[in-house]
Amino acid sequence: MSMQETVWRQYGFQKAEHLDISSACFLGGDRVLCGTTDGLLFLVDIGELKFTFNATEVTFINAKAEREEG
Repeated sequence: MSMQETVWRQYGFQKAEHLDISSACFLGGDRVLCGTTDGLLFLVDIGELKFTFNATEVTFINAKAEREEG
């Protein structure tokens, strides 16, 4: 993500195109968790979309799961 003219813009992947990202939480050097206005959460690691969650259904997010496996 980058901030351009007070608007967050994505770069590096096209899977999240046309989503209204309303929040972001930087989890560490290369990881960010983003929330959309329609209730989705995205975990992005090193510029790659790793997970997509529905915020109303998820109770726990293991941000290290995919990294540890492979």
